[in-house]
Amino acid sequence: MSSVGLASVSADYWHQGMAEISRFDLLQVRYGEVYRGRAILIFVKEDFLPLRQVKYDGEPTGETPVTILKHIGTRDFITGLYPYSVMTTVFSPFSKERLGPYKVTATTQDWCGQTFMQVNERAQTMDILYGSYFQSEGDQQFSLPSALLEDGIWNMIRTDPATLPLGRVECFPSLHCVQLRIKEFQTHVAEASLHRTQDLALHTDSIMVYSLKYEDVPRVFSVRFEAAWPHRILAWEETEDRLEGRSANAAPLLRTRAVRTHTIMDDYWNHASPSDSTRRAQLGLRNSSTGSEHR
Repeated sequence: MSSVGLASVSADYWHQGMAEISRFDLLQVRYGEVYRGRAILIFVKEDFLPLRQVKYDGEPTGETPVTILKHIGTRDFITGLYPYSVMTTVFSPFSKERLGPYKVTATTQDWCGQTFMQVNERAQTMDILYGSYFQSEGDQQFSLPSALLEDGIWNMIRTDPATLPLGRVECFPSLHCVQLRIKEFQTHVAEASLHRTQDLALHTDSIMVYSLKYEDVPRVFSVRFEAAWPHRILAWEETEDRLEGRSANAAPLLRTRAVRTHTIMDDYWNHASPSDSTRRAQLGLRNSSTGSEHR
């Protein structure tokens, strides 16, 4: 397909006034164990103010809004008695002149407390804001030289996989990984690869796999997605690093894995009444009024 044709298809898909919402079965590693849970990925077009780096609500402004793809990823799982909730939001331009996101935010909540992290991409730097209830982390604000943001990979896949970087890259790991496991604020060298494969358990046609293998952090992040447009996400994996008290000789490494179960297109922001809870069945989600889980 020509670039003009691809742009037309892209406009038709993302500019129809709907969000793509997908549910995933989740196996999440935490505390050296694997917990069952649920993940949701949302992709939706929005108008965005690139200087203030906030959603454009239509109020008067001196800025010209730009069109972005917003990605929201949530993970919910229970560790023993208490629950975890993780949410990441990524704001990326459709323009190929800028490949990385403008902004990424991430929050982690559990019964101990919560942490918040925000990265704003400026001209040559990543401005980072971090807040935590832990004494050793506290509240921090600092900048790092610009690098590939792992959290930006999702939107690059969804807009144009040809823009995905390959080979050795300087990369900042996903914010939830920094919050939950790595606990350090620096970039790392990773080997990035993209290849085509077959996985009949996920898709009847060939699929693409994009991977980041970090050199100095025992972490491998990989995403499986449809080779054909609109490149919907099928599954992803993260190798468990050994920073949670596991033996250096422990084998095999534990892996976080998510596999898609449902996908719909919906203008969910227009369905906020109690009667709309029945729509959750389309995603295999619990109906708040009946307490039932659809599978």
